[in-house]
Amino acid sequence: MCSSDLMDADDREVGKITEDSMLMATLRRFLNFIPQSFHMLDRNDNEVATFHGNFNPFVLKLLVDVQDDCTLSPLLVLAGGILLMAIEGRQS
Repeated sequence: MCSSDLMDADDREVGKITEDSMLMATLRRFLNFIPQSFHMLDRNDNEVATFHGNFNPFVLKLLVDVQDDCTLSPLLVLAGGILLMAIEGRQS
């Protein structure tokens, strides 16, 4: 599965963002109409947020669902969503 590490100011891993599956990630590279889904995990691999993309050829939209017991900063979740949308916008 594709994943990106989330680091703090002291270069320690505090979590990661992963795609839903490697097969779907590969298909999305060729078929742009399949919406993306990502999971944000903390350092203990507990899911703290999910990101679901919506298919719209004109506007990038992302639904963010943050768990009630999220141990990461809300700003880090927001930054993760903005980064995902920026990457998605460059790929289209």
